Amino acid sequence: MHADCLPHQVRYSSKLRGLVLSLYGTGNGPSRKAGFIRTIENAIERGVLVVAASQCTKGTVSLDDYEVGRRLLDIGVISAGDMTIEAISTKMAYLFGRGLTGDEIRLAMNEDLRGERSRLAPPSAVESGSLGNFLGKLGRGSRGDRGD
Repeated sequence: MHADCLPHQVRYSSKLRGLVLSLYGTGNGPSRKAGFIRTIENAIERGVLVVAASQCTKGTVSLDDYEVGRRLLDIGVISAGDMTIEAISTKMAYLFGRGLTGDEIRLAMNEDLRGERSRLAPPSAVESGSLGNFLGKLGRGSRGDRGD
């Protein structure tokens, strides 16, 4: 979808559950389109999951590198890390189909479930307590076992 169509889709689509932003480089977006951030913020307020991806074929999204990215992070946009747009879309569809809460989906988007993204931290630091139990609900062991 073209960026100019985004405000209309966010405002009038009652079935919109997720949105993938294809941003520049490490997650920088258009700084001269005044309504862009507000539109994304409206989507998040409506419960839409918004994930920031990079248009680059290599590298990772780091939303805190530039002003627009920091603003997106502040309003609740999730960084895709090094996931491809195809991996993000597939992962979102899978998670939406699991009947999870919005917070559980947001948490799971930051986790490597099946090799779709690099880990953010070692398993011992990330997958403790309730997160380990939550990942077990997704069919993944607390040590990253794929269960295949």
